Amino acid sequence: IIKSKNLSKLKHNSYLCEDQTSKDVFDFINFCENFNLHCALKSLSAIEQEVLFLLYSKELSQEEAANILNICSKSVSRIKLRAFDKIRKFLKGEK
Repeated sequence: IIKSKNLSKLKHNSYLCEDQTSKDVFDFINFCENFNLHCALKSLSAIEQEVLFLLYSKELSQEEAANILNICSKSVSRIKLRAFDKIRKFLKGEK
């Protein structure tokens, strides 16, 4: 979905500066009061965390998140679904 050569570009074009984005995503995850959900969110990749942060904490549309991340909205949708699948499996105790 995101090629490694575009990862640095992704970080450069992020919603906020890299340090602030990392802090905001970290705060978003740590705000979660359910310990199991907190652990599930921490187990996600950085891009999965950032997509969920933009969609659910910043309440952006998939198109807006895609523009910020410099990817297509279909990729945002796939990343979100993959993240939800990982969270579901984590909460069920699956690997």
